[in-house]
Amino acid sequence: MAGGAQASTLTGSINLSDGTDSLQIGDATISGILCSGSGCGGEMLAVTSSPGGYAGIEITGANGGTLLTNSTSSIEDLTLNFEVQSAPGNISAIGLAVGGGTGTVSVGESVVDYNSGSSLASTSGNGLNSSTTLTLSSADNNIYITKDIAVSPSSSLLSVTQYFYDVPGPTNTVPEPGMIGLFSLGLGALFIARRARAA
Repeated sequence: MAGGAQASTLTGSINLSDGTDSLQIGDATISGILCSGSGCGGEMLAVTSSPGGYAGIEITGANGGTLLTNSTSSIEDLTLNFEVQSAPGNISAIGLAVGGGTGTVSVGESVVDYNSGSSLASTSGNGLNSSTTLTLSSADNNIYITKDIAVSPSSSLLSVTQYFYDVPGPTNTVPEPGMIGLFSLGLGALFIARRARAA
């Protein structure tokens, strides 16, 4: 890269305007983000609990706010492109969930193989509070997604969430309640043993 700039790998979120960084979500990496139109000040978050524990992302406004609010008299568009690499394993399907908001919103999406450019799946016209699953024509571990979001006048969109099926998501780093109990019991035993030795 020019000027010695290095891309960093983030674990929690990435700005939609930052095309040089990558976002790790379990066994998948999001990179090469290209954003145009309104809403490019938003962010992409790693989803830590998804159906089946698969890798996922949520696209929201800055600091988890509304992704896009249209107060103009014409349609506002947000076009978002990014690469998804999965290792190990392949992406067999993509879950698309359009969040809440007001008015009329349309979200379309196309998925192509990153290396060949061949089409793997596409959808259009997904409105507020809708969800769909795009089964890829062939499982792939390196895909390129183009997302086209159109928000009508006097309308808003909170977020868009996406899951990558068959790709393991982030592991849960919160200890199980039983493990916390065992740890506490062990500390208590050490305390009692120390007091007995001191007596």
